[in-house]
Parts: sequence; structure tokens; C-alpha cells
Amino acid sequence: MFLVSVLFTVVFVPNVFASEDQTYDEIFEAYGLKTVSEIPNGVNPIEIKNEKELVYFLELINKSIDDHAKKEKKPIVIDLSKNINSDASTFATRTYTVDSYQIGVPLYGKVDLKVTVTDDGYRVTRALAFTNITGFTLGFDWDETTRGAEIYSNGRDVYAWAEGELEYYLLVNGTVRLYSKTISLDGYLMIFH
Repeated sequence: MFLVSVLFTVVFVPNVFASEDQTYDEIFEAYGLKTVSEIPNGVNPIEIKNEKELVYFLELINKSIDDHAKKEKKPIVIDLSKNINSDASTFATRTYTVDSYQIGVPLYGKVDLKVTVTDDGYRVTRALAFTNITGFTLGFDWDETTRGAEIYSNGRDVYAWAEGELEYYLLVNGTVRLYSKTISLDGYLMIFH
């Protein structure tokens, strides 16, 4: 497979959130950016043009994470009775996306929390959670640290959760910097009854 390495640039009009102009070193320290020598396969750094653009991008990331944490999540309601087969011993397995985190603006990748459930036509008998990263993700990497799913109410409710590090690779003044943030995802499935 031929892989074309693309270095892309964040294009937007910067609005500085900081009260004064900061040097790169001050920004690196304030936001905890680390210098990296190795980049994961398939990840191409996002080119940052100047200090104002860097602060703007980092503040967008932080605002996006805060907004996701405050987002009201409604449970996904599923009706198993519509899927009952004539053979009652047949189990059905389906996968649902219960939460998503949109990566960066104006970039459009996302991290999805999915849960695969097995049911017997009346209740959930098994639930497995997992995450994946999709979309335009060339400047990002996802490192899942924990995940799980619990079945409640005698198979009528499922709660799934995951957490991980979303890593942003930034090319600043010819040096690759890493900005890492913890992302928490969770969601519910409710069986219609």
C-alpha cells in the first residue's frame, strides 16, 4: 500500500484567548506541551504558524473537551421485540454508538464509544464496550486507557464507559510538540419495555 505523507496546516483566523502576547516557551510551559522525537505511524503533525495561532488552537481543544463533559446525554432506547426470530434460541448481536467526541475545530475526526450487545429477544445477555477513532485524523492519535460495560435491571439497561488520551501532534517552529488531553466517554442503552 502506498502511503502519502501529508503535512497539513490549521487554517483559521486566530482570536487570542490570552490577555497578552506570549512567547512559544511560555505557551509550551503553560499548556504542558512536550517535545517528541517519534511520531506514531499514520500521524502527521498539524503545522502551527505563530504564537497566537497556537494559543487559539489549544484553547479550542480545551473548550471542546469542556463542552463535551457538560453535554447532556440521552440514553439510546432499543426495542428488542421487533427483532425476535421464530427460533427463540437465536441470539442477536448489534453494535450501537453511545457517545462521540468531535476532535478539534475545524478538523473533523472523532472518537466513538461503541457497545456491542447480545440479546435473547427480551434482554441483553452480554455487553462489550470499545472505542475507535474515525474521520480526518492525520494530526491525532488515540490511546485508550480504560473501558467497560455493565448490564443492569435484569438485562434491561446497559451503561458503557471509556477513557483515554487524545494526543495532538503539532509542528511548531520546525519541532514536533505533543499536547495530550484525557477524554472521558460514557453512555446508556435502555431496552424498551
